[in-house]
Amino acid sequence: MNLFVVESVLPSPQADEIVKISDLLGWTERMLTPFGMWPKDKHDLRFAVSFVYMAVHVGMECADFTRHMGDLQNLLDNLSETTIYMILFAKVIVFHKNRILAQMIDAMNEDRTDFKNNRSIDEQRLYAAYNAMAKTFFKILVPLVFSTAILYYLRPLAGLIFSKVHNGKTPYVLPYRTRYSFEITEVHTYVLAYLYQGGTLPLVTVGLIGSDGLFITLMLHICGELSILSSKIAALKEDKANFQHSGIRSIVKRHTRLMWMAEKMDKAFTIVLLGQLFGSSLLICLNGFNVIVNSERVQRTSLITFAFYEASMLTFLYAYCFIGECLIQESKRFREACYECAWYDIPPHQARDLILCMARAQQPLYLTAGKIYIFSLENFTQIIKTTIAYLSVLRTLT
Repeated sequence: MNLFVVESVLPSPQADEIVKISDLLGWTERMLTPFGMWPKDKHDLRFAVSFVYMAVHVGMECADFTRHMGDLQNLLDNLSETTIYMILFAKVIVFHKNRILAQMIDAMNEDRTDFKNNRSIDEQRLYAAYNAMAKTFFKILVPLVFSTAILYYLRPLAGLIFSKVHNGKTPYVLPYRTRYSFEITEVHTYVLAYLYQGGTLPLVTVGLIGSDGLFITLMLHICGELSILSSKIAALKEDKANFQHSGIRSIVKRHTRLMWMAEKMDKAFTIVLLGQLFGSSLLICLNGFNVIVNSERVQRTSLITFAFYEASMLTFLYAYCFIGECLIQESKRFREACYECAWYDIPPHQARDLILCMARAQQPLYLTAGKIYIFSLENFTQIIKTTIAYLSVLRTLT
């Protein structure tokens, strides 16, 4: 991806920030390409390897789930693993050669080229502020998800070491609850199975961070552009010449383009986000339950692992709701900016274009899950309340 520098326009701190932010799309590309998940990737072999591995792994976890149908605790433990891999499995399928996402990536690169040449200092700062949020999410998610995955993978070794220190015996426990066609009774068999399951580490970490990172980057790009558009309308009050000529026409075209991008993104992600919504809610409930259980049993390794797991799921869900809230608020700001400008003092053909924008802005842009749930901070609190209620029910059943 081509980077751009704006040192001649911005003061040094802002210029450095823009350069760093502009590489976020490149980071996600480098994460997703090895697994065939980059929407513009042409390597079907990489996708086939990831797809087959995930399909086999999810299949073995589902087989283990059926084996413990009468044991609630084992079922809950299995669900806490299977759910996240099913979400990732769905993302592997959706992201591979996704034409909508490829269009959005190209559109974002075009906008950033325009950003380099045709934006004022204030507009560049508005855009930088939103993209700085994307970088902040990366800084939080990368160490959190990597730490969670590594702790979860190494958790059985802590039990083995503890058992050896106290001269006890312990069964060969694998990191993930999968059902094999053979019994693991020998050390070498256990080591091979353990190493085989290690392949899930790069998939679950890089796959989740890369896919959600791409989503966050694209959505906050749209929010940043909407923020710039609102500022342009406010500036038209002072710039009468631009108000009368090309200014409104360019705003109408830009608003139409941003609506198209937001609606396409919602269409591309809505089914995945529906699964993510239900999956994250379930995982928050299950991991909260595991944190409580392990704190009562004083099992520090499992307690720390599930605490990190819980924090990761909460962060992912909050990121979606925060971005949805930003999209709603920027849509409303654009509408208010249209209302507040002196649209009644301009020629009728110019006013007609602006009124069309105002009419369309009556309905804010939304980020939805399956077209039935709107992501927002208000709904985030409702999810947490519902999850806590289910957690209380789960505690009474065990």
